[in-house]
Amino acid sequence: MNYEPRKRLNSSHAQMSDSISSIMKRSFVCLREFDTIEDAVDILIRSKQSGAPVIDENRVVIGYLSEKECLKLVTGLRYHNGFPGYVSDHMNDEFKTMNVETNIFTAVTTFINYRYHAYPVVDNEGKIVGLLTRQLLLENVSNIKQTSWFDSDFQTVKRVT
Repeated sequence: MNYEPRKRLNSSHAQMSDSISSIMKRSFVCLREFDTIEDAVDILIRSKQSGAPVIDENRVVIGYLSEKECLKLVTGLRYHNGFPGYVSDHMNDEFKTMNVETNIFTAVTTFINYRYHAYPVVDNEGKIVGLLTRQLLLENVSNIKQTSWFDSDFQTVKRVT
């Protein structure tokens, strides 16, 4: 039995197999491990990013600092009057990245399966080249036209009870 659809998939379906390089942010902020938490918070607030990759001098991602972590730290600091410390003291060093060649469908699956709001995008040498956010991905996927598996003359019939 042949299970091919009656219509070819529309061309927008191919967009799910496009590389994330077509939708990632190319302009974004990064932090350095020796930045103070207070400086990092100011940078995140001004940039309106939900977090930032932490990079070394070769632009290799070594960690990630989220606004959630900053919120916990700043609240604790204001309450206890402590020293904020440095990004290296509070960054998440168990983080995930996406390769620039990752396709959009794989990126969607990754965002669904993990709690992160953004992923650093790296080239094959591990150097940061972009940032992919949930919002950018949602915006892109919502613009893809739905694939139709029916003939164009298919009509919806209202059920009469």
